[in-house]
Amino acid sequence: MGHPFHAADSIFVTAQPFLNIDIILLLMNLLNYRELIAMMQVCRDLYAPGVRLLIQEQPGLYMKGPTAEGFLNFVLNDVQSRSRYLRAFRPSMYAATSSFSQSLLGVLKHAHNLELLWLTDCERLEEHAPGIVLTIAGMKKLRSVSFQDAHEPWRRLLENVDSPIIRAMAVVNHPWLLAAAPDASQMLVNCTSTLKHLTVNMRFYNIFSRFSNVVSLELLHDDVRGLDVLIEVFPNLRELHINLTAWWLAKSYLLDAPEDEVADIRRQNQLVQWTTTWKELDFLQGDARSLYALGLCTKVKTLTVDMRPNYLMATPPPHYPRSVIEDASPHSLMLQIRLGDFDEDDFFDILHSVPVRYVSLDVLVQEDDDVSEEEVVQFFYVLARGLHATFLSHLTVCLSDMDAQENPLSPRVEAMLKRIDMPRCARELIAGAQSLSYLRIFTPSDDNDSTWRIINDDRGELQLQAIPSIGDPSKNGEDLPEVYRNSTGSSILNGDRPCCSLVICFTQSTALSDVD
Repeated sequence: MGHPFHAADSIFVTAQPFLNIDIILLLMNLLNYRELIAMMQVCRDLYAPGVRLLIQEQPGLYMKGPTAEGFLNFVLNDVQSRSRYLRAFRPSMYAATSSFSQSLLGVLKHAHNLELLWLTDCERLEEHAPGIVLTIAGMKKLRSVSFQDAHEPWRRLLENVDSPIIRAMAVVNHPWLLAAAPDASQMLVNCTSTLKHLTVNMRFYNIFSRFSNVVSLELLHDDVRGLDVLIEVFPNLRELHINLTAWWLAKSYLLDAPEDEVADIRRQNQLVQWTTTWKELDFLQGDARSLYALGLCTKVKTLTVDMRPNYLMATPPPHYPRSVIEDASPHSLMLQIRLGDFDEDDFFDILHSVPVRYVSLDVLVQEDDDVSEEEVVQFFYVLARGLHATFLSHLTVCLSDMDAQENPLSPRVEAMLKRIDMPRCARELIAGAQSLSYLRIFTPSDDNDSTWRIINDDRGELQLQAIPSIGDPSKNGEDLPEVYRNSTGSSILNGDRPCCSLVICFTQSTALSDVD
């Protein structure tokens, strides 16, 4: 989307349509923006409705550089008329120019129906176009906002904005040498009745308002002191994410904190939960150190603990994730690790006797480490020995070198993984974790996807029985057709064998989110 945005204002071809004009107008709703621009140039009857569609139906466009500025200039050609169609705008500008900032201000002054506005480089926008903050503050229909690289005027905007905001992201500038996150206590106080999803790099120090409708909170920092305030401000929270992987947005305040300070923060947070805490969370995610310091004693349905080096550049000790797991008593668990960082004793220390029914291991295989297939096979051997005292029954293994499973593998890693004998790895695992009932090993490449259920043969020995590799890996086999869920009349999920589950994924580290 790096090409300049062009929509001609005066080039038309006179033509008699073969289709009824109303049918053509309906079909125009299905065109992408390049096809729509071409259709607008056919005749004047298509141009005016095309302008409306072009402006109103582009929330999905993430415009970069010249494309974003060209779009703004197109709207400015008839700003009174065209800006009223604008519903969403999210340009990608990491170095906002003076001309872009001025054009943006010119459009925003008339975009009274705008609902989604995501801006980066906010400090430079205000420098180039003074008044842009006041203009945004006057908007009354905003539902989704994101302001990054924001300084003091934008913080005041967040404190005074009065729109029915449902989703908000606020990343304010903060000196790296300060020892605590900036204060978010008075932010979005006029949006308490509408706000549902919030991402911030700030901390709530005091209780000015209660956001009773917020169900999802993402913290781009690890300053987890004062958990009682967080619980009071967001009493009905369902998801809590502590994200340090977005290193260009996030900041660690506990990076150099000694162990006794981290332990003290944990003790204080657990002490206040004697009187107040969340009843249950659907999702809790974060790095092991932050979650350990958080000390949350709340029942969690799905817990994700990141033990990769990431921001802290060091592997956390096993007692961090072990303590977090015991605190949360999750129904489903994912552990994100890097290949080679943990041995069988570490896996034993983390998972032995833990009554978790579903576990995921997300293992980073770094291409620049020149990992061989023998090392990957050795990992399965180490893991199997580390799982001998667990109750796992469903295991899904994803092998990847990328930050997300949907991303393609690098050619070198893909070729290496294809050489691995996956059935051999599977046999290693069931030899160690003998309570397994379901096992899936896959990569982002469909060529490497194998699934088995584990059954007892006539001699009482465990055997792998191949079944189709279908369904969502995160469902741990629960979405399989009934024919593959049963073995000799009993469900592999709820049969006579112990029922727990493990998902393992080899991947890389990640770093956001639209209106409901």
